[in-house]
Amino acid sequence: MVSLVDGVANSTQNHEDKLVTNATAAFKSAMSAFESLSEFLRHNSSPTIPVEGSADAKMSRLGVPLAIDAIEPLSPTLRYSELFPPLPHSSLGGSRVLTGKKVSGVAPPPILIQIRFGLSSKWPTDLRAMGAAKTAMLIQLANGIESMKHASDFDGPINVTPSYMDVGYKGYLWRITVRADPELNMLRKLQQPSPEAISLLRVLTRDHVVSATHHSMIHAMNTAHPSSSSVVRLAKRWTAAHLLSDLIPFEAIELLVAKVYTNRDVPLDSPTTVVSGFLRFLFLLASHNWKRYPLIVDPHDHLSEDDHSDVVAQFEQARGPEFKNGPPMFIVTPNDRVGTSDGDEAGKSNKTPSMWSPTFTQQDPETVVLSRAASLAKRSYDFLVNALCSNKRVDWSAIFHETASSFKSYSALLRIDSDFVVDRECSSTGSDLHLAKNDDGILESSWTRSMRQRSLGPKALRRKVYRNLNAGDENAVMEWRPVEEMVQTMRTKFGSLALFFYNDLTPEVVCVLFRPTSFVPRSFSAMSSEYVLPIKAENWKSDSLVIHNTSDVLREMSQYTRDIVANVKIFDDPTEKKRPSSFQSTRKRRADSDGEDANQFSSNDSDSS
Repeated sequence: MVSLVDGVANSTQNHEDKLVTNATAAFKSAMSAFESLSEFLRHNSSPTIPVEGSADAKMSRLGVPLAIDAIEPLSPTLRYSELFPPLPHSSLGGSRVLTGKKVSGVAPPPILIQIRFGLSSKWPTDLRAMGAAKTAMLIQLANGIESMKHASDFDGPINVTPSYMDVGYKGYLWRITVRADPELNMLRKLQQPSPEAISLLRVLTRDHVVSATHHSMIHAMNTAHPSSSSVVRLAKRWTAAHLLSDLIPFEAIELLVAKVYTNRDVPLDSPTTVVSGFLRFLFLLASHNWKRYPLIVDPHDHLSEDDHSDVVAQFEQARGPEFKNGPPMFIVTPNDRVGTSDGDEAGKSNKTPSMWSPTFTQQDPETVVLSRAASLAKRSYDFLVNALCSNKRVDWSAIFHETASSFKSYSALLRIDSDFVVDRECSSTGSDLHLAKNDDGILESSWTRSMRQRSLGPKALRRKVYRNLNAGDENAVMEWRPVEEMVQTMRTKFGSLALFFYNDLTPEVVCVLFRPTSFVPRSFSAMSSEYVLPIKAENWKSDSLVIHNTSDVLREMSQYTRDIVANVKIFDDPTEKKRPSSFQSTRKRRADSDGEDANQFSSNDSDSS
């Protein structure tokens, strides 16, 4: 099972091969580049160059008006949690590719970091001006880096947006954001904040403050417990294999694993192996009563008994008397404290309880997603325990695959064109996950095979290196994520009507599950008449005249899936259930036919794998 998250050791490998066969080596390479980038930014942002015409004024080599005080990592790659850490690319300052070999035309995923400038009174006091000042800082930083490219390891284009900057350094793509503490303080001190200001404060606190403390906490856990990193990455692969990508936040997976390794409420020591850690992750996800109890993750015992009581009380208040309200997965850490616990005004101490709110699970997962994840976790846990207790040889890889019958539980399947599937090793419908020898007779793991496929990128964008023309000199395509962008767009556009399940590691199919509550007959309204049709015949009611039309919804979806989705299979049409029986019998015959297509879909994928 460890072969899904790491490679097979081989002492004869060169540096490039070692990055795709040793996860630790890949992480250390990225972290070494981060340390070098941090030192470059700190050193060259300090004012050391005298300004002509002034005796005291000095400027920095990068030209930024304030020195960079701190560079903080935020990416899972820099805390040992990324399943497939990015590899250096030749067009971003990495080593050159040998003649005759192919290089990917797609840049690796960006590594997110944030910079903090030193304290200064030069920051504007207006929120709009503050946003413009942060963008101006990024533009000046980009200009400074561009002017120093010849004497550093920067390469490739530098792209600046209003909220971040992308730059290539030592083969990696770095996404740099600016954390401005004066902006956060300004938002907190507003007496009557507008809804926009409240939303902005929540987003900035999550992206810059809580994310940074979360990163430090998970990094400390992965450092103290070496197997926890592999458990996090194995859990990520498990959730993706069951089409739950992006439906359960990755930070929530990390917090579940952190609970497993730091839980002092159970008479068990911390796991020391990947298998035991993964089993306890599955058990926690399946057995915790998410409806009636919060999950408090406190690795370093920062919370007092009063804090625990406050969390439970506020959880019960959010749930309501029938335990139906609030976030379905209520995970709280010491980083999720809202406000202060002690107030002191005019010399009078006023003890007030802290407010607690889950940062990463406030919106996701939804109840149906959490219920499905818990059910799958129980089945996977029982399967593995039975396999370990029996003397029979059992294929453990079954828990990382979906069965053909499971696809029939969805309303529709959108099959992705094979040209957009880069890595087939992580397929949900069948692939050989065991160790196997490559063409050179060297034993390779499933993780190594995935890393090799991802390093080459999509076939249509691969470039061959010639002696007189190095493909690394050409700029790589940034942010090539067509399927992910398509799914995100459909979730934004049609999220109120359906849920979208897919495997972001091998996006062969997108499964659509229509929400039953969205297809309840209702009165006609001109303001909400999109995708509706009248109810016919005996189902006509005076107070429920229209219902959402799945044909219109799917037709509108096709505008966003064009050239990406190869074909569509429909298993369950909620609209048909509201029509006369003659329509339903016709629909049943179509569903039976599509059921055969689902079996063929799974078997074909197994054969191709």
